[in-house]
Amino acid sequence: MVRELTIVLKIAVIVFLGEALIMAALSLLGVEFSWAVLFGDSLSLTALSSPFIYFLVIKPFVTARDAAEAARHYVEDSFRAVAASTTDAIIAIDSMGSIVMWSEGAADVFGYTEAEMLGKTLDRIIPERLRRQHDETLGRIVHGQKAHLIGSPRVQSGVRRDGTEFPLEMTLGSWQANGKTYFSAVLRDITERIAQETRARQADKMDALGNLAGGIAHDLKNLLFPIISLTTMSIRDLPEDSRTRKRLEKVLQAGERANQLVRRIHAFSHLDEEGKEKVEISTAMEGALDLLHCAIPKYLGIKIQLTPQVGVVEVDLSQLQTVLMNLTSNAVDAMDKGHGTLSISLTRVTVSRQDPSFSSLPHEGDFACIKVSDTGAGMDETTLSQIFVPYFTTKKRGHGTGLGMPMVQKFVTRHEGAITVESLEGKGTTFRIYLPIISDAES
Repeated sequence: MVRELTIVLKIAVIVFLGEALIMAALSLLGVEFSWAVLFGDSLSLTALSSPFIYFLVIKPFVTARDAAEAARHYVEDSFRAVAASTTDAIIAIDSMGSIVMWSEGAADVFGYTEAEMLGKTLDRIIPERLRRQHDETLGRIVHGQKAHLIGSPRVQSGVRRDGTEFPLEMTLGSWQANGKTYFSAVLRDITERIAQETRARQADKMDALGNLAGGIAHDLKNLLFPIISLTTMSIRDLPEDSRTRKRLEKVLQAGERANQLVRRIHAFSHLDEEGKEKVEISTAMEGALDLLHCAIPKYLGIKIQLTPQVGVVEVDLSQLQTVLMNLTSNAVDAMDKGHGTLSISLTRVTVSRQDPSFSSLPHEGDFACIKVSDTGAGMDETTLSQIFVPYFTTKKRGHGTGLGMPMVQKFVTRHEGAITVESLEGKGTTFRIYLPIISDAES
């Protein structure tokens, strides 16, 4: 036994002296051994004179090697499973900027497959105006000049396969393997998050504006009351051909217009007051449209299509009437006198929050869809992006307050619904308002 242990210790020392000495030592011990096979999937070994050496030296070595290999495969498989399970994009590049890893999430976010991107640079997914800046930043990170960027999330812009640019949140990391430096990035599409933040800021702005408008409307109403009343009384005391009477009539007209504006501001600031009731939306729409006919010029074509028994919604009928009046009035103003078609329809649709247009809804399901469209001038992208901004208007001075569309948006928000708008210059505009159905019409 002592002799065998001595041989083992000698072999252990020889291991550090190189492959040739190991081969020679095992040959002297009468062991047939293939070094190449040792690092394969199996070991062909016959201990002719000393089985003790095989079990004490060779077999533990092979067992440790197999365990390490199994552990490596487990870690790799686990990492790939984690990378595949997340919707975020995970990308890794080497120090030269070539992509060495492209996760399934990256394929979903950007639209490129792993086969298309491995070995390529990141130019495809970076806006052209930012590519030079990216190359310079990567060079500085490689040389350790931008270490503060590692591990710190920051907002960046990306480009999808179809060319659309979108915001994303990027977190960088660096790691070493085989003596080389690699960089990884976890990228998250934050398009909807930014949209929600924008809507939240807009809602806060609308609430603050509503409170301010309510106070202003109250004060203006008190100031206008004596002006209109005393002017009316003075007109009655003057003969019809009096120049003073004609001047006072103009003052009265201006006062009445101001009073109408005050009423609209007051209505805007009181949209949150209770007034909802459960109604069958098809019946409610019929009643509202009866009142609208007088406001639609006869020279315009009108198409009305209301699906019967759409369902029961909880809605403030007076506000619904105001919303329809605003949308109809805007549609009429957008069409040239003498021609054009105004279309109003009501249908029942099923809405999913997976659709970006409805992601802010508190719930999904069946909704009543009110569509108002025109064949007017349409809007460009700049105008379209501002239609819900308070006091923004494209109408001539004195013909619009810029509160109509913000009022519509506030109505939709209060009723836990949604609003979408589509517009093309020279083609027309279509608004769709979605109100949640709480029960079928029969119940």
